[in-house]
Amino acid sequence: MKNVLIVMMIIIMSGTCILKAEETGFEGFMNKIKSAEDGTQIGTMCRQFVMESSDMEDMSKVVRYVWMREDAEGARAAINELYQSKNKEPKYMYLMGLIEEDVMKKREYALNIFNIDASARAGYELLAEIYTAGFFMADDLSDDKMKLKKTLHEDHAYFDKMLSLENPSMTMSYSVFEYLLYMERLDEALNWLEKARSTDQDWVSDVMFARVYARKGEYSKAKKSSEAAVENFITKGQVKAEDKETIVRSLYSYVLIDSKAYDQALEYTKSLPDAETDSSSLYTLACIYALKGESDLAIENLNKAAKYGWDQVDHTKSDPDLIALHDHPRWEESINNVQAAYDRGAESRRKESLAQKIEKDAPLWSLKDNNGTLVKLEDFKGSIVILDFWATWCRPCLMAMPVLDKWCKEKKPENVKVFSINVFERNVKKAVEIFEKQSFAMTLLYGNDDVAKAYGVEGIPYICVIDKQGKIRFEERGFSPLLADNLDIWIADLNK
Repeated sequence: MKNVLIVMMIIIMSGTCILKAEETGFEGFMNKIKSAEDGTQIGTMCRQFVMESSDMEDMSKVVRYVWMREDAEGARAAINELYQSKNKEPKYMYLMGLIEEDVMKKREYALNIFNIDASARAGYELLAEIYTAGFFMADDLSDDKMKLKKTLHEDHAYFDKMLSLENPSMTMSYSVFEYLLYMERLDEALNWLEKARSTDQDWVSDVMFARVYARKGEYSKAKKSSEAAVENFITKGQVKAEDKETIVRSLYSYVLIDSKAYDQALEYTKSLPDAETDSSSLYTLACIYALKGESDLAIENLNKAAKYGWDQVDHTKSDPDLIALHDHPRWEESINNVQAAYDRGAESRRKESLAQKIEKDAPLWSLKDNNGTLVKLEDFKGSIVILDFWATWCRPCLMAMPVLDKWCKEKKPENVKVFSINVFERNVKKAVEIFEKQSFAMTLLYGNDDVAKAYGVEGIPYICVIDKQGKIRFEERGFSPLLADNLDIWIADLNK
């Protein structure tokens, strides 16, 4: 459905807060390592920090964002040595679980912690991190999600115990919410949300309340929460005020479809004043009918959507809501109609794309690439520079990167440099593996919280285009299916 990707980006933004929430211990450490002379000294400081700290979240950040990024092999060796020398204490089992890549082995470390001490917070923290990344925020068809789906029933008691723990971390608190929602314990999920909001947990948003209300069948409350969420995004500058109505429609439709309230989603979409002529509404109707198994009506509405301007060809082809239509005898006809709509809209897309043009200084940075070479923005004055802020756990990021890669390989002019800056990372090794496996044409750089903050990155992906004079002229927050088209238009404009 239209703007589902935008909606998912908004939800991921909320999740991002879990990973980059600022706390004194981690902030203090980051200030200390600015004086480090080399990677060896940073590794020594990381080791000292984890030995002295008792805060699991702070240790997690230091290990994942600093130590593993600076020297993954050294970090693994040091943590393993600490684990062996400290008689496999729960704290070091937690660290071993952090650096383990196999999700089932990670879970074994958590269970081993509980075997030693059933009340150890390290076990609950690790289990929460495992299920948050591998299940609640994972793609439905991922191997990790399939494996964890089989073990979740064995781990119910641990999640129930988390409900009674005092001062749960943000990761733990978010994981418990998703667990309660998944188990359809909706009153408990609502109470948990209200409790988390009362303690100012950053991951809580009105989107979460809307999801619970929709599953409870309290649709008016779900609608109000959706509206409140969008108002908050406007206040934070994450979306434009003029887009409010469109985004509220998309968010509320997503919430209803996510809760499988298809009849309510159908009734709501049909009630919109322009439902018969608005391409977005018609596309949403096509998705709902497809999910309900009414393929002929889905195709009919998809063709009407194309007639009134629905032109998202790649999104339509890959939309999981429409998978049931792929075998329909009129599917190819519908795709051709969407392609025709796309071809008709070239000039209006160009004008709309250029209307986003801005001008602000691009903060300077010096970051290491995968070979350890220091890359500086100031060295590219006179060239156009594209920056893509991303992380391996971010699904919209992983949707944007193949598009960016294809554009680089097929259309990028010689005077354009493209850097993918890895930030808020959980698994630095995986970032390298993704680049090597996909043979991405972008240059991989290892970012940090400072550069993300300097560019105002509150959610990822964040993509910006810097002109030859070092000014940011265009930016995109979240993944848009129009990314490649926008890059064509933006680069042509800056090369005039």
